[in-house]
Amino acid sequence: MKQRIIATAAMAAVVAACATPESKSDEAYQAAYDQTFAQPAPDQQADEDVAFDGSLQAYIDYALRHRQELQAELLHWRADRRAVDAAYRLPAPVLTYGYFFQSVETRVGPQQHKLNLSQKIPWPGKSSATESVAQAKAEVGQYTYSAKLIAIRNEVQLTYWDIWYTDQATNLLKQQVEILKSLAQAARTRVETGKTTIADVGQVELAVSRTLDKIAMLEQRRIALEADLVYALGAPQDVEPLPVKPNSAELVSVGESTNDLAQSAQAHPQILKQLEQAQVYAVAAEASDSDRYPDFGVGVDYVFVGEEGPADDAGKDAVAAFVSVSLPIWFDDYAANRDTAEARQRAVETDVEAKRHQVQSKVKSLVSSLQDAQRRHDLYGNTLIPQAETVYASVLGAYEVGQGNVAAIMLAQKDLIELRVAQAAAARDHHKTRAALESVVGRPIAGGNQ
Repeated sequence: MKQRIIATAAMAAVVAACATPESKSDEAYQAAYDQTFAQPAPDQQADEDVAFDGSLQAYIDYALRHRQELQAELLHWRADRRAVDAAYRLPAPVLTYGYFFQSVETRVGPQQHKLNLSQKIPWPGKSSATESVAQAKAEVGQYTYSAKLIAIRNEVQLTYWDIWYTDQATNLLKQQVEILKSLAQAARTRVETGKTTIADVGQVELAVSRTLDKIAMLEQRRIALEADLVYALGAPQDVEPLPVKPNSAELVSVGESTNDLAQSAQAHPQILKQLEQAQVYAVAAEASDSDRYPDFGVGVDYVFVGEEGPADDAGKDAVAAFVSVSLPIWFDDYAANRDTAEARQRAVETDVEAKRHQVQSKVKSLVSSLQDAQRRHDLYGNTLIPQAETVYASVLGAYEVGQGNVAAIMLAQKDLIELRVAQAAAARDHHKTRAALESVVGRPIAGGNQ
């Protein structure tokens, strides 16, 4: 009995030797987890899904907490991190039980049962190589999460500024309708006095109808954009109408050089993800070399012997220790595995080089578009709109003293409204281009002096 207790303790020691300490928590992961799964204060939970103040930052903050795709990427990252711990552990020990249906008689008695405990021990370096591959995959998960965060932020911004422009254009056209209605009333009065014709009134009323049609189109466009924003936010489908602050479109120029922005774009999470993926294949190629070396195994056999033997030590159990060695003979397969990993590594590295050239061109293109939007916005605000206002005031003043005609007023007023709408479009383009530039660079862009 004492011998059996000792053997059981030895088996337990072999199993305990397979355990490895749990890895430490990753600070970057914890920060991402806190941001993505942050919970609102108890007194704000009831209104969390619908209480938007119309600011862009409020929408972005909400999306980063509720967008399910971002949560999914975080969980993928978590799984990859946990895989690092599993990769370092030894293979699970194997416990085998055997029963002798036909006992083998020995001097000390018949053999009745058999226990076998074995542990596979990989060739030195195999476990560390597997761990290195898992660690690289975890880094890929981190960069994938970061890239998704940037993409969601950009998606919210692009939709936000489309809604902002739609609201601005709608309000300007509504102002135009009110002006046209006043002009129509003035034209009717002049018809009664014979100073104008009913055709002029018809022209104004036609312009009112056409403008109302444009307003209706913009209102339908806003409904579609709201649906896009709801998806971008990860908000419930029955969320209340989403407000946008009308005075939130202050233009800020870029305070960094194009070269600095292009350099920062080289460290975009999407590029770092691909570089880390190449590292996965590089480590896998090195790890495949270790497949050419044997694995070892150690174990213990314990044979239970009956007490029916004639010897004085009858019933004495048998204990045997053993060592095993695997025979790696499939060398062609090992070489194919290495060639596959190296080819995939080169493919990813080539794709990274192409991506780097692409982002450099993209940065230059976006900077140019941003400067053009700023130029157009300033041109409308400083030159064209003041000129159109002067022309409109002159034509309207002439009409009020009996000179001029309705057509001239309508043309001047139409030009003025179109220029104001165009200025709003330039502001929208500026903000959308800036958001796209930040998405390509992978970080916020410093502002410069106007």
